[in-house]
Amino acid sequence: MEDKRKFKYKFITSTVLLVICGLILALLCVALNIDRLFKLIKSDVAQTANYLSTGLAILVGVLGIVFISAFLISSNYSVTDRYLISRWGIILSKYEIKNITKITYFRVSEKLVVFYDEDNFINVCINKSEFDAFVDCLKKQNPKIFYAYDSENKGEK
Repeated sequence: MEDKRKFKYKFITSTVLLVICGLILALLCVALNIDRLFKLIKSDVAQTANYLSTGLAILVGVLGIVFISAFLISSNYSVTDRYLISRWGIILSKYEIKNITKITYFRVSEKLVVFYDEDNFINVCINKSEFDAFVDCLKKQNPKIFYAYDSENKGEK
């Protein structure tokens, strides 16, 4: 059995709804501006500025669709030999595994928090069923990581 090294980001419902609204607006932007472009082509009084602004609006809509789709599809955490990588679409953050000191699972709020470089931390948003596999994967790379359970959320920041 192959070790799992990639963990899909778990979005909360409100984030998914906002992203879907953004995707709908981007699609609407493209569709309405394509319609506008066809009307400009048929028009006798259209100017170059009209074509440029419509083309720019279509480009912005297409870029919105690409970025929003990438956000939904490729948001994850991955563990390499050296780094914990957090990816939100095209946004990438790397944390050196050797600098991770502690991982705490807060049972009441069901949060998994990774502490690194003494006072810094990140909340890891993955399915609860994958918490142990995630921690095991990190501990394979850095056995010095302390894994703690906080059943009363006393240490949660």
